[in-house]
Amino acid sequence: VCRDAIHDETFYATKGGGAFMESPWYEGRIRTSGCEATLKSAYVMVDAGYGRTNKDILRFHSRCRELLRHNIQGMRVVGSCGLNMAYVACGRVDGYVEENCPKIWDFAPGSLLVEEAGGYVGNPDGSQPLDLMGRSVLCAATKNLALRLKDVVTEADKYLDAITKDIAAMGANGDSAQEKEGEPRRALSKL
Repeated sequence: VCRDAIHDETFYATKGGGAFMESPWYEGRIRTSGCEATLKSAYVMVDAGYGRTNKDILRFHSRCRELLRHNIQGMRVVGSCGLNMAYVACGRVDGYVEENCPKIWDFAPGSLLVEEAGGYVGNPDGSQPLDLMGRSVLCAATKNLALRLKDVVTEADKYLDAITKDIAAMGANGDSAQEKEGEPRRALSKL
């Protein structure tokens, strides 16, 4: 069960029994959008998670950057893993990726919702089944879209590795401690 109290919506699913939504304006079965095509037609949810280290911030930035470079239809940050997955399940959005944040109580119900609504749930590297203790998730309306999102995550991680090397090189060049505080900003300004 996932509850969106602000919109008075309840999402729920049972293994093998389907996914459903109850609200004042709709009550019944839900399905993913079925988005199969390219990322250009996909609306994707992202979240920065709890990490606030420079590397966590750069990871989030690099993933958003890659999604935008692939001309996605739109990107949204809601701040709730459960609702992000419920929105994929009911077809409001086409995909969702988050790393280093959700707890099992966040994405176990969402995982069942998406699967029962016809979607794909796995790890950001594209592997299945979802590692419920791994604190990372990738879900999408279809497996094809999930694989495209996985490719974007891989590209973003390569970008992050390059930025991390730039930052390390700046430190090796004798920058002072005061200068090192601005390293991510300086590394990003090189792009």
